[in-house]
Amino acid sequence: MYKLTFNRLNQLGFRELKDHTMDGLAWFKDEIVDVFLQQWDETISLETILDECQRSREMIMKMGGNPWNSYYLLCADNDDLEEQNVYLIEHNSLAMRKYVIRSEYDLKRIPFLDMIIDGGNIEANRMNIMNESVSGTAMKFIEYLIENDGANVRFKKEEVISAINNVLDLTGGDTE
Repeated sequence: MYKLTFNRLNQLGFRELKDHTMDGLAWFKDEIVDVFLQQWDETISLETILDECQRSREMIMKMGGNPWNSYYLLCADNDDLEEQNVYLIEHNSLAMRKYVIRSEYDLKRIPFLDMIIDGGNIEANRMNIMNESVSGTAMKFIEYLIENDGANVRFKKEEVISAINNVLDLTGGDTE
């Protein structure tokens, strides 16, 4: 899974910061997101992961980056980790968001990696919105989110309310 994830990051335009790689932890970056990629081995523990995430977060801050938009991806084979350990890793919110990648399906759980490769062109998988029968206010809201980088940004409650009000005003108050 490491190689698949590594290749996906490269395909999406992430660049590897080779000068800042530490102890088998590869650092990738695009304009918005920092990703730390690690291959699972038996020496890795939850404490090790938390330490690496904290050190990585500190490096991002020293370089003037946004630590709130950083991810730690731990790649493993299906039988390497018990489900309980996966749960403990992914649900620990200290330092940065963490995902355990054991299958291609797991990549689809990560917003910036959920991509469709179609005929050599890479496009974000926005649930094939344009092919679905979404119309009216719902479609305008989806377009608003896409235009405002909704795939990469977590909106605050006030921003969502503002977006809804904006879309409703665009449609003349139609609430279909």
